[in-house]
Amino acid sequence: MTLSTPRRGRYALFAAALLTAALSTGCTSGDSTQHSRPSTAPKAGDPLAKVCEGTREKCSAISVGGRVYRYTLQSRATVPDTRHGGTVTPSPTSPTSQPSTPATLTDAVLVDLGGPGLSLFNTNASITLAKVWPGSETLIFLEEPWVTREVPAACTRALSSHYQGLRAGSDTAGDDVRGACGLDTPGTWGWTPAQYRSVLDAILAKDHLRLVGAVGSSFGAARIRALRGEADLRWLIVNSPSATDLTGAEYLDQRASAVLDAIDAACPSCHSVADARRLVRTSQKVLHADPVELATRTPLIDAADVPAAAIALTYLPENEQAALVAGLPRPGTKDAEEIGRLSDSVLMRYGETDMSPAMLAYYDEICPAYTPWPKGPAPRDPVAGLFHRIHGPCAGVTPAPGAPRPPDVASCLAYSTRDSVTPPAFARSWKTLLRRPIVLTTSSTEHARKASITSCYRRLTGRATDPDHP
Repeated sequence: MTLSTPRRGRYALFAAALLTAALSTGCTSGDSTQHSRPSTAPKAGDPLAKVCEGTREKCSAISVGGRVYRYTLQSRATVPDTRHGGTVTPSPTSPTSQPSTPATLTDAVLVDLGGPGLSLFNTNASITLAKVWPGSETLIFLEEPWVTREVPAACTRALSSHYQGLRAGSDTAGDDVRGACGLDTPGTWGWTPAQYRSVLDAILAKDHLRLVGAVGSSFGAARIRALRGEADLRWLIVNSPSATDLTGAEYLDQRASAVLDAIDAACPSCHSVADARRLVRTSQKVLHADPVELATRTPLIDAADVPAAAIALTYLPENEQAALVAGLPRPGTKDAEEIGRLSDSVLMRYGETDMSPAMLAYYDEICPAYTPWPKGPAPRDPVAGLFHRIHGPCAGVTPAPGAPRPPDVASCLAYSTRDSVTPPAFARSWKTLLRRPIVLTTSSTEHARKASITSCYRRLTGRATDPDHP
């Protein structure tokens, strides 16, 4: 069948965030096929001036170890005050005012919203949190290294082949990605703990900041473990964290199970996970027999898109999950468009059959985090099988060195009992790692709620008003 109606564009998700048990951002508006590419490599001799061109948010850059990294500093004093319809005048210590003297340090909080595979700029994620931040600290947001790194032509070809192999259900999809894209050199596209810490330390020194707190959402929780030993750190917030101490097989199994649980919950006619699995398979058969052609999308929407969209479904609001599932197994025009868009976000398609290099950052950090990974044929279950094939480039990866324990400071752990992206078991594994954490739970289906971050902050700093947790 052929569809020519325009895309709705309501939910374009950050793709890697949909895959990682650390996804952090939820949804943003836009076309899900236009995944971020790395920006043009800075010209020699003027890297800091070039690297921030084209960004909407305040952008800063710093050179560490011969590489240039982007970041932004935000605070309530630097964003519009939506409560009064105006803009707050910058305070004397805000990043937009005159630089402070070396003897005067401004309190700062590192905020890591997760990933891997997220682009920080032109998403408003940093501004959105700064608007509702209860305190006066400067918020530090680091951008992942992949965004400003040039992609070799051979790597681009390998990624395109990987995307096409995933759609074809090939068990050898992605075999060429590791070698062609330099994934055997950690830190090429994502962060290593040492790299993360060195860049942060350089920013603290350059901008005369004192790190007093850290927020780690989703996979960001794993990264902020690198802050152990930070002298001025007072507190830690861990929000919908990624798992600790899982093998790759366990990680894939728990993620696939959580997706089927979410479909079962959103499906009135389903009474078990077996019914949810049957719904996915029946939908695949329908779209295999009668694929959908869209004027705005080159690949036909077919059976390959169903399990990918099922993974992305868990990031939609509860009512949207139910609405999409209600259209299965025979999706109408709007539902077919949504299936295509969600599939594109998980498989990180841009252009026609290219794959965003954001996936390289995902592999760079996720693969060594959950070793060993399963080898051999993928499971027959559509969702579990796709998870297995997506992570094909992880097979045989060298395990990361043992992660340090989180900083031994006051802490707050927030999670939802209905989070399908980072299941509750992931969060519970952090209870023994943190020092007597304050634990805040919700029953929301939203992953990595920003409201949970501000609630934790109020509890840790003794703020009286907490509308979410009175």
